[in-house]
Amino acid sequence: MGSTAADTGLSGAGPPSPGHDWAQQAAASAAPVPLQYPSVSVPQIQPLHGDPDQDPVSLLANNGHTPLRVAAATGTQLNRGDSGATAGTADASSGAVVESDLTDVDPGATGVDGFDDTRKFVFADEWGFMRVGGNLPEGTTPATFSDMFPERFFAVEPRHAAAAIAVPLAAMAAGYGWLWYMHSICPAWQQLACAALIGTAYMGLFKIAHECACFRFLPESPRLQDALGLVLMLPSLYPFTSWRLHYMHHLAHLNMLWEDTFGWHPYTKLQLATEVLLGGRWRLVLRRLVLTTPLKLFASIGHWLRSFDGLDLKRFHQETYWAVLAGWAGPILFVGFGVPAILKAFGVSGFLTGYLVPWLVFHFWMSTLSMLQHTAPHIPFRAEGEGYDYGRATVCGTVTVRLPRPLELLLNDANYTLPQLVAPGLPSFHAREAYGYMRERLLPYLTEATLSVKLLTNHITKWQVYDEERQTYLPMDELQQGLESDIATILAEEEKVEMEKAAVVAASTAKLGSAAGVTEGNGGPAGTGETPALA
Repeated sequence: MGSTAADTGLSGAGPPSPGHDWAQQAAASAAPVPLQYPSVSVPQIQPLHGDPDQDPVSLLANNGHTPLRVAAATGTQLNRGDSGATAGTADASSGAVVESDLTDVDPGATGVDGFDDTRKFVFADEWGFMRVGGNLPEGTTPATFSDMFPERFFAVEPRHAAAAIAVPLAAMAAGYGWLWYMHSICPAWQQLACAALIGTAYMGLFKIAHECACFRFLPESPRLQDALGLVLMLPSLYPFTSWRLHYMHHLAHLNMLWEDTFGWHPYTKLQLATEVLLGGRWRLVLRRLVLTTPLKLFASIGHWLRSFDGLDLKRFHQETYWAVLAGWAGPILFVGFGVPAILKAFGVSGFLTGYLVPWLVFHFWMSTLSMLQHTAPHIPFRAEGEGYDYGRATVCGTVTVRLPRPLELLLNDANYTLPQLVAPGLPSFHAREAYGYMRERLLPYLTEATLSVKLLTNHITKWQVYDEERQTYLPMDELQQGLESDIATILAEEEKVEMEKAAVVAASTAKLGSAAGVTEGNGGPAGTGETPALA
């Protein structure tokens, strides 16, 4: 169902999808069933959470080894190597999970694998989540769960499709209508409220453009689907085709370190170290401004700027050139003709209230939802071949954020991405129901949250830079100070070595000079050993 990476000009596709008999059994029965491994022989399968009869999927805890002993710290952060730090200790207050020194731990485990329910609750509460999930068995793929969904979830219903467009359009019309009706006497707070409504509703329309880019809104009419997606994406100024290709690449490399698309990939310690070493002062200032302030909630503006790929066609497959050019032309023409028309018709104030502020509100939702869905201290980004597992990255590496139902309707359920990640052909108007279906069977493995001040504060103040070694997020200041200290130590050691070499050279030179002086003092040509004749 849906499209593959090859269909959209990408050179790679996702991992293979082996079949699992238990998925069909789960689809036929509402009662949870344990995961069976016909190709793996183990003496005992331990459930991760609760009673096996209540667990939708049974997990080999740490590959059959003793579960990790993890304690929730309540004081200062415990880093690897700190005095008194226990292997496998985590700090709930800062969000840093310290990697265990045990060598027999499943390399693909999440940061909370092996926790009991009480400790998971402590971490979820401290971090701002409703719950944090454990880990699926290795080798479980999204297709496992896609096959579990009933066929009705994949039905494209014209009534639901029309409503998905009509509801956001009606909200936008109401906002613009009120601005037009009140005109010059509209108070500032009402102008901002209307702009917020318009921008939020447009995020719902962008979700439809997103559906068109993923080939699932009007799958029977691909050309109409592409035209609709391009038109709906115009006000966002995103190029439709290149955005589609970037998103398809993201789906094929979800939460994969160094491979996931830049719009979803975290800023890493290695990138920070590179910029510190190169002395990119202004670049670091800009990074700090975006990562450590509320501007992080608008970071998708940077993604938008990069989505044009420098207008370099060499980044794409040759067969996609015309589509990519059409995608670029859309927003360029909108800026060239649409923006001047808005300014001429409504003036600067009308442009600000009716377009620019709603555009910023749209980016708030775009940035915030993307950040919340893929960022958590216990959800790792791993490189291929270094513990990366596609099924785990998809199911356990996606956070579902609950919102008030009217807001979810306005956003076209943009917060329920997990069902569409495991089943790419599933339309957005069935995503909420499909997530409920998954939740009944996979609750111990799911991470959920509500949009809260605590969660956003942790994202802005604590989860700033991804540390590839610890496989969690840490504050930028902490990592930068550590890097600068390490660099200073290395430079001091190199300077010491150079000074020692200089001292050795100086000593050797002085010794040679002394030897030459003694030889000359003895008379005769140096090195001959002859004594000159007396006069």
